Amino acid sequence: VSTAAIAFAFEYLEDVSKAQIIQDEPEKVLVKLVSGPGFNKDKQEFMEWELRKMLSPDLKIDVELVDDIPASANGKYRMVVQNYYK
Repeated sequence: VSTAAIAFAFEYLEDVSKAQIIQDEPEKVLVKLVSGPGFNKDKQEFMEWELRKMLSPDLKIDVELVDDIPASANGKYRMVVQNYYK
C-alpha cells in the first residue's frame, strides 16, 4: 500500500498534525501521533478502522501519542517506516 493511500487514514483527523506508521513485525504496527486536545478515542478508532481496511483486518495497532516526530538523518519526515520485510 502506498504512503499516499495510508495518509488517507489521517486525512479527516483535524487534531493530528503528524503521524508515522512503523512496522517491525508482521500484522502489527506502531502509530506515532502528534495530536491536539481534540483528539479522542472515537477519532483513534476511526483511524484504526481506516488502516485495517487498507492493510489487513487482523492488523494489531499500537498508538503512541508523542510531542514530535523528528525528521530522519536526510532531513525528511517519513510517514511510513518499514523495518519488516517478507
